[in-house]
Amino acid sequence: MEITIQKAKNSLSELIRRAQEGEEIILMQDHHPVVKLVPIFEQEKPNRFGMFEGDLIYMAEDFNDTLDDFAISIN
Repeated sequence: MEITIQKAKNSLSELIRRAQEGEEIILMQDHHPVVKLVPIFEQEKPNRFGMFEGDLIYMAEDFNDTLDDFAISIN
């Protein structure tokens, strides 16, 4: 949707709601696009070293064994 800045002033709440729902809102000035309204999503916190410390991790005893399908025969 494209709308002039003047008209956007009168319906800002509605435009924000529509942008949050995923609609692209472009504010125009003198027939030129100048601003795009987009929602801000919370970004996930980055992983930090040791964040899973104390969690139980299971690894099979044969984890490092060669798989039969990948055995190489040397002649």
